[in-house]
Amino acid sequence: MLRTFNRNTFLFNKGSELKYHFQIVSGLAKFVREDQKGHRITFQILGNGDANYLILAGLPLPFDMVAITDCTVLMMPKDDFCR
Repeated sequence: MLRTFNRNTFLFNKGSELKYHFQIVSGLAKFVREDQKGHRITFQILGNGDANYLILAGLPLPFDMVAITDCTVLMMPKDDFCR
């Protein structure tokens, strides 16, 4: 399924269970985390064609994922991806 996210929208939140494998079709998104002083640190920026395979770890998401620009994301349910 394709989903569109507006700029500055959270795609996923820290601590949530990933239920989808995702790949950026267009736009930019980033993984961010707040440090102990409240500063937001960017860990990774994903763009067109980029994907992340954290779903395979089966652990809660260690970062927030936020759209930097309007973006379209291909999202495949975990059960379909892990077959």
